[in-house]
Amino acid sequence: MVLPAKVTSASSTLISPMVAVVSTREEVSTEELRKFLHTLLPDWQIPREWRLVESLTVNARGKLSRAEWRGKFRSEQNHAL
Repeated sequence: MVLPAKVTSASSTLISPMVAVVSTREEVSTEELRKFLHTLLPDWQIPREWRLVESLTVNARGKLSRAEWRGKFRSEQNHAL
């Protein structure tokens, strides 16, 4: 079962990659998620990059923060360089 997920771009530009941040109760591969989404969405709407996380933190209003996840993604990219 897939818990709430967030799909966001790594930056605010239109050419940045689509990144899905996903939390699940059961182990699931990104390939399984990709195949499932192909039954619902056209190819261009399927995320190209995936982040499987333990949980998705929410702000005081109970919403996922795109800015926070973008920051985490950028931080990962910077550490990889």
